[in-house]
Amino acid sequence: MLSDSTSLLLNGGDNRMRASSAKANAFAIAATVAVCASLALVQSAPAEPQGPPPWQRTESRADCTDYEPLRTPLFGETHVHTTYSFDAVSGDVRSGPRDAYDFAKGSAIDLPPYDAGGVAQRSTQLRRPIDFVAVTDHAETIGEVQICQNPVHPNYNDPICVNFRDAIPQESQVAGVGVVIFGVLTAVPSPARFDFCGVDGSVCSQEASLVWQDMQDAAEEHYDRSDACGFTSFVGYEWTGNPATQNIHRNVIFRNEDVPSLPTSYMEEPTPEGLHAALTSGCLDAVDDCDVLIIPHNSN
Repeated sequence: MLSDSTSLLLNGGDNRMRASSAKANAFAIAATVAVCASLALVQSAPAEPQGPPPWQRTESRADCTDYEPLRTPLFGETHVHTTYSFDAVSGDVRSGPRDAYDFAKGSAIDLPPYDAGGVAQRSTQLRRPIDFVAVTDHAETIGEVQICQNPVHPNYNDPICVNFRDAIPQESQVAGVGVVIFGVLTAVPSPARFDFCGVDGSVCSQEASLVWQDMQDAAEEHYDRSDACGFTSFVGYEWTGNPATQNIHRNVIFRNEDVPSLPTSYMEEPTPEGLHAALTSGCLDAVDDCDVLIIPHNSN
């Protein structure tokens, strides 16, 4: 028979156990209610709108056979000038966009100087091909440079063109007057085209449109749309803002073949903000699937 003291201890223990059990049950019920309330809130809250997918194809092409979005290092060049750029021409560069793409894919390319017969005295070649290239000729004078190099154009013998050709090749670090005149166009806050471009600049703009189309054609010809995905060529140009010789340049590179009808140059938009606005209205908001990347280079 248990003593009274033992009986009291056991009864007290039973009471504490019952209290502890009741507390545990109450906590479990409260937790269940809280979870149910949270689920109710989640279910009643409006669904968050889903954003665009991280990547979406904007062109017609075959799937790459060895596509790996996160583990394929690619090497390329995003700043290339050809005979369409006044500064390249001043150094007697005679290679066009197609030559630049061939060079990137492993072919040799001619380098000045050239002999009297037009044969290059030097050449160079990459040790291994690269994967992509954006030819980014200076947008400001692609029409003017072509006019000055085309003997059948009516304005070929304009004094500005004659002085430009007389300064080629540039054989020292000091550019000739004929080349400097072209560079000055992008160094003033309110640029104006040469007189031979016409009152409204349409003569040079018309020539620029032909050059721009050839740049697009060259990029398309060298773009590998097969499943081998061997080479990517980007349509692009350089916006050459140079106010007070500050070199506020931008490489403008388009995602695909959907591009504006003409480049936006420093002549039309002499500020980076103006360039951004023009590309928004003339590419992003105007041309189906047009997308663009702007890369500052040598901004100082």
